[in-house]
Amino acid sequence: PGCPTGPLAPMSPGSPFGPIGPGIPCVPGGPGGPAIPIDPSSPLAPCLPISPIGPFSPGTPTGPGSPLNPGFPNAPTGPISPFEPLNPFSPGTPISPIME
Repeated sequence: PGCPTGPLAPMSPGSPFGPIGPGIPCVPGGPGGPAIPIDPSSPLAPCLPISPIGPFSPGTPTGPGSPLNPGFPNAPTGPISPFEPLNPFSPGTPISPIME
């Protein structure tokens, strides 16, 4: 029979994902622009004008996690021993001469 195969090397556990990087907080929008003046003859003149809101700047995306650590490869199998040759057939017993 062939030799048994070599043992398998244990697989190393993968490293966990790295922490997610924090996003930069949003920068507040700038102040609103100046209000458009209202015609004094308009019925809306007593109302206070509202300035528009400036746009918000987006935060930076989160950082990527670290890749997983691959495990060790399996150990190679051991060699197979050669087969033993078959024994040749043993010769038969000689035939005795015929008795007269």
